[in-house]
Amino acid sequence: MTEIVSAIYDLMGKIVEPLVDEEVVREKVERLFQKMDLNRDGVLTLDEFLDCCIRDEEISRSMGVFDSNF
Repeated sequence: MTEIVSAIYDLMGKIVEPLVDEEVVREKVERLFQKMDLNRDGVLTLDEFLDCCIRDEEISRSMGVFDSNF
């Protein structure tokens, strides 16, 4: 998940988060993991990940920046 969050910050560039460092990424990953690990077993399944991405408005809005009409 750390790689995914880091890749998203890289794609978005410095416009969104001008001061992103490893600690910021680590904290974001921890919050996301806690939100997504629905059964609190310490393992994030693909179903949990997808369910949270679909149901969570904040995540859906964030993913919207990647929607393009090219």
